[in-house]
Amino acid sequence: MAAASVTPAVLEEKLSLTPAHMRIVGKKASVAEALAATVEGTDALTAGVPPEVGVLLFTLASKLPASRADFLPVLGSRVVKGAINSPAKLTAALTYVGTTEGSADAADMAALEEASGVGVEVGADEIASSVGAIVDENADMLVAERYLFNAASLLGPVRERFPRMAFADGKAVKQELDGRVLALLGPRTEADDEAVKEAKRAKKSAGKKARKADPAPAPAAAAAASSAAAGADGGADGAAGAGTGESAAAITAAFAARDLASARNSDELLAAHAKVTGGVLRTRFPPEPNGFLHIGHAKSMNLNFKLAFALAGCDKAGDTLFRYDDTNPEAESQEYIDSQADNVHWMGWRPCATTYSSDYFDELFALAVRLVKEGKAYVCHQTAEEMAACRDLRKAGKEGYESPWRNRPVAESLREFARMRAGEYAEGTAVLRLKMDWSSPNPNLWDIIAYRIKFHPHPRTGDAWCIYPSYDFTHCIVDSLEHIDLSLCTLEFEPRRDSYYWLLEALGMWRPRVWEFSRLNIACNVLSKRKILKLVMGGTLRGWDDPRLLTINGIRRRGFSPESLNAFCDDVGVTRSANTIRPELLDHHARSFHDVHAPRAFAVIDPIRVEITNMADTDSFEVEAACHPKDASRGSRKLVLSRTLFIETSDFRETDDSGYFGLAPGKTVGLRFAGLLTCTGVTRNASGEIACIQATYKHERDSRPKGNVHWVSAAPGAEPARAEIRLYSRLFTADFPGELTGNFLDDLNPKSEEVMSDAVIEASLVGVREFSTFQFERLGYFTADKDSTADRMVFNRTVTLRESSSAKAIKA
Repeated sequence: MAAASVTPAVLEEKLSLTPAHMRIVGKKASVAEALAATVEGTDALTAGVPPEVGVLLFTLASKLPASRADFLPVLGSRVVKGAINSPAKLTAALTYVGTTEGSADAADMAALEEASGVGVEVGADEIASSVGAIVDENADMLVAERYLFNAASLLGPVRERFPRMAFADGKAVKQELDGRVLALLGPRTEADDEAVKEAKRAKKSAGKKARKADPAPAPAAAAAASSAAAGADGGADGAAGAGTGESAAAITAAFAARDLASARNSDELLAAHAKVTGGVLRTRFPPEPNGFLHIGHAKSMNLNFKLAFALAGCDKAGDTLFRYDDTNPEAESQEYIDSQADNVHWMGWRPCATTYSSDYFDELFALAVRLVKEGKAYVCHQTAEEMAACRDLRKAGKEGYESPWRNRPVAESLREFARMRAGEYAEGTAVLRLKMDWSSPNPNLWDIIAYRIKFHPHPRTGDAWCIYPSYDFTHCIVDSLEHIDLSLCTLEFEPRRDSYYWLLEALGMWRPRVWEFSRLNIACNVLSKRKILKLVMGGTLRGWDDPRLLTINGIRRRGFSPESLNAFCDDVGVTRSANTIRPELLDHHARSFHDVHAPRAFAVIDPIRVEITNMADTDSFEVEAACHPKDASRGSRKLVLSRTLFIETSDFRETDDSGYFGLAPGKTVGLRFAGLLTCTGVTRNASGEIACIQATYKHERDSRPKGNVHWVSAAPGAEPARAEIRLYSRLFTADFPGELTGNFLDDLNPKSEEVMSDAVIEASLVGVREFSTFQFERLGYFTADKDSTADRMVFNRTVTLRESSSAKAIKA
């Protein structure tokens, strides 16, 4: 098929291109022609290719300069055949072609493929080996400086020493590095915390000396706290009931962190802020709707909806906004939006308002235009790889790191930004960057991106925009527009406070107080979306709400209550020090709640049949059983005891001993809430296994048995209801999955879920609603699962009745 006959319709069909891609193909004849030339003669025009390959082909056609168009078929065939199979490899190929001379006919194809990483697949073992070598070389320095040293600075040497690592998964490399450092140094200790505090005190002392030499206004945080607590005039009562001085001092003490001159608000800004908030302290919970919330988000909710106000000295909660940070349409969906709203509501939090960053798209765009007009932003045409190379030059102290478009005329940037907005540029060919401070040691001030092109419909705004603001541009501005007092986030965002305040200072806008806290890490589990996806897609888990996961949906399905989860968050608290929490603490709070609130019921999860020989087939007794032995107001329920009943297999032995309290031949035990049962014999099946126990029953308790067992029976001639019981334990056998082998899957617990498919339950449990939780007496706390049907109930074990001896040993 000749290139001229490769129509847009053919490209759309064979390359699985999206409508956004096709709009560019339709608007730009040069892209359409280049794409046709790219796939001419390849299998793509006959068999077609999957979407991810189509995107690579489109990227190749739109990014390769026209002067190098003879390389389109060469690179296109390698993309279609899977030799160039990732954006990183394609970028390397484009860089190679752009920096070499000569035509495609004369090119050294072996050199091109080597430069493009063809055939390079970096696995977990190679990542572990490469990272391990760099950590070993720097071990003495790490041991000497411990957690004062920024271990992330070793990522550069890893890539420099091992070129193949340029094609590795960046997150996997970072996780390997973190694991190696932890293995070398051990968990962060109180001594480490004190060393870090001392370093901060020394830095603060140096800052005070500098301010004495050049007096400056009081820190914005204290002034903002005073304004938020009592209004700009200081004459009203404090925020949510705290006095002016008390609230300001409490906020300053509780949320002390790195101070920046750019964070300080003017008197005019303080007054305007107080007028908007009415002196009530305001926070926000801002998840991105690109996934399901997990227990770390529960901690953040607890902080933003409650704990922050207590730490700030308020005698009651202030205002908390629930904001969706929805600036990346490729990763966001209505499913995530709905799920996160449900999670917040289930956790018991009631935001004063629900907002979206996309609510402010018009204002954000207007502010971006204003920055361009003021010479504080410019349109840049460097590729992501070229920008990264410039940053590497800056890190190395070399010249030439500034974009060649940094000093283009303002009118030209305005025109180019308008063209970006109109959809005249392909993705990756133009961005709006902030003209910041390359002299700063913080890379977050090296002209970061404010807007990028994404031809992807937004869950809320549809196709209204083809350019979207970046997180760094959006987050601080929306915090300011919503007049947030405390902008609380996790510690990895600490270096971004420089760009946060640079932008607000440049725009003359209200500056919230930023404070970072450590992430919540829980042993024997993972919170990474990438890892969870691998478990879900690999069939290990039942989905994102699998009861073994620490997603909020998984925690809820397991049977944890919002009260116990919030109590856990209260117990954990917030700190800037890294720590790992044992899962037994979460279990403890579940037991404490369900012990008080869960009604009692009988279930036999591994049943063995008992026939009472001194009862007729039609005989039965009705016994009264307390719904909650610690709360008489909960009433009682009726249980039927007939000739046939079931007890746990573990409650019968053929050989008795002094330490055993169950049933045995010739031995009598009590039936919970009923009389006495004495074993008289057993019946075996063809395989010699016990099929049934024979026993006699006495309704009056005229003696005290050594033990009591629970049981399930049904009306005469009927069988009790059958149920599936799922017993859950830790998802991983190691505290830090993959710490030793580099592959987290190596530490999966093969017994994290055990399904008992033939359990029997008392009649009152049939048809209970999803999430209904009970204490199955002598067994643990169990919750009705969504997989239940009218014919068969399914229950998940939340926790056992008491902590296991092995768990206690671990904690000891």
